[in-house]
Amino acid sequence: MRISIIGCGRIGFTLESDPLRYKPCTHVGAIQTLITKGLPIQWDHLCDLDVEKTRRLETWINQAAAKKIRPKLKIRSTQHYHDVIFSRPDILVIAADTNTHYEITKAAMENNVSRIVVEKPVTLSYRQASTLYKLAQK
Repeated sequence: MRISIIGCGRIGFTLESDPLRYKPCTHVGAIQTLITKGLPIQWDHLCDLDVEKTRRLETWINQAAAKKIRPKLKIRSTQHYHDVIFSRPDILVIAADTNTHYEITKAAMENNVSRIVVEKPVTLSYRQASTLYKLAQK
């Protein structure tokens, strides 16, 4: 199963380095835990406007893989969420800024990404929620 994440910030990843939090405490941490337990999941894309965040995340993922004596993973990184959506991952995690949730979720649904995990709130209006509901019905 190919999994991608859009948004590698606080909720997506960076809270994993907070020593006061139980682990896993982010979307990436939870996914990486499943991978280390042997589930057939592989990272496909990491996406964030801040390139340094995707670099840090890729390093973190590869360090976790090295502990399990796995080869270095080839993960695609991008600043453009459309690159991720067009690759049609099996699971897409949207942990980007709140004001982009609707736009990214709508684009993913229109491009037939079938499994989408969206950080809350998904939309900021009833109208946007109604649009996503209609897309989901298709």
